[in-house]
Amino acid sequence: MSTAPARKLTRLQVGPLPLIRSILARLRLREILLDHIPGSDRQTFPRADTLILLAVNLTLAKDPLYELADWVDGLDLRALGYKNRPAGRLSDDRFARALDQLYEADRTSLLTRLVVSAIQAFDIRSERIHNDSTSVKACGRIAGRTRTGLELRRGHSKDHRPDLKQLVYTLSVSDDGAVPIHHHVYPGNRNDETTHIETWNALCHIHGTPNFLYVADCKLCTQEQLQYIVDHNGKAITILPHNLVEVRRFQDQLRAGPIAKSLLWRRPKPNYPGTTESFYLFVGRYLTQNGGNPRYWF
Repeated sequence: MSTAPARKLTRLQVGPLPLIRSILARLRLREILLDHIPGSDRQTFPRADTLILLAVNLTLAKDPLYELADWVDGLDLRALGYKNRPAGRLSDDRFARALDQLYEADRTSLLTRLVVSAIQAFDIRSERIHNDSTSVKACGRIAGRTRTGLELRRGHSKDHRPDLKQLVYTLSVSDDGAVPIHHHVYPGNRNDETTHIETWNALCHIHGTPNFLYVADCKLCTQEQLQYIVDHNGKAITILPHNLVEVRRFQDQLRAGPIAKSLLWRRPKPNYPGTTESFYLFVGRYLTQNGGNPRYWF
């Protein structure tokens, strides 16, 4: 009779992990995380690596924290470059402590380094950057504020829920594939019209120069914000709010008689097969009433 020990077959998932490993290496994510969240001698598996696994899960599965241990147990971590598995299970408590340390880190500098690294590694074009904002509502009683002054407040709700407190979230993306470049979170009562100077300064730091085109909606169209960008050698494109006197005057001109215009672009109309739409520019030189910035009518 054979006395050989019984063998146990373990099935581990590889899937897209080698591809993700290559992307993480090009981003230098582990190096950046270790600089901002250093490990200790007692940690056999640094918290920076725990956060990397969390990022991988957000990419592939989006499991809740309490299911992450089972998910990690099913991975072949060698496909991510780890020779040894972490000592003990990566419980939800270990992931939570890693997130706590990330919160305590200088996340602004960390994110800036990561974005610059991504732009360089993947040759992301940032000559034109688009910005927009939204509100994020919250239900229930959530009191207090963070050490940076962030708190839920009632404001102009884009979710059409003025009864709920909210946060204001701004996001800037590249023209090349809409890759996120910068984001910021503000208290819920922060007016969108006051966020653009701070955002533009941060983008200048990331881009390295003010030599990019900043594109935003009509909330950018205030004399203070546009003049600041122009005075600092920047360029911006925005939309005139309908309540400005310049809009009403041009509408009166159109009612008075036709104005020459030139065709810029004709394309198939989205979601309407067999039809096209055309874009025209009205001929003439126009300036804003305040500041004398160029204005174009489409």
